[in-house]
Amino acid sequence: MTASPSNNSLDKYETAVILKDGSTLHLRPIRQDDEERLLAFFYRMSPHTIYLRFHHVLTNLPKEEARRFCTVDYDNTFALVATLGEEAEEKIIAVGRYARLPKRDAAELALVVEDAYQGRGIGTHLLEQIASIAREKGIRRFEAEVLVENEEIMKVLKDSGFQIAKEFGLRGLQSGFGHCPDPCGGGAVC
Repeated sequence: MTASPSNNSLDKYETAVILKDGSTLHLRPIRQDDEERLLAFFYRMSPHTIYLRFHHVLTNLPKEEARRFCTVDYDNTFALVATLGEEAEEKIIAVGRYARLPKRDAAELALVVEDAYQGRGIGTHLLEQIASIAREKGIRRFEAEVLVENEEIMKVLKDSGFQIAKEFGLRGLQSGFGHCPDPCGGGAVC
């Protein structure tokens, strides 16, 4: 069993980013005490955004599921949240996460941004940070199943330097696979 890292060791993953509109957003690792904030985030999302993220209609998120999403080991599973506000006023407006696959150097990727904040570059910032963390943890490749109609996330992946391979399945899923892009632009696999 992996020991939980101390809050101090997770501080290095906290950062502030400037969005396209000039506003500032805080990115930090998800914590177990984010359960209520994650539930509030879920209930602010439109049914369409929930469908694009989970690939089926989901009208509620049980507390047990929110707890599971907030419980990561920061190695094989890692999640970053984008937040606005401070302390009691803090709210989650986006989540980026990975879960290591049995292929040890690959992980499944998931991103979701609250409707009111889409199109501001939040997904791109989350992807860049989660890819950097994944590289540090020995992950060289992300895999993601993306619905065909989710053109926005495919654009974010392509614009971030991911090599995309498309496969169509019975449910019309488009799977994006790619090497983590080299942050230095050298084209190397991370």
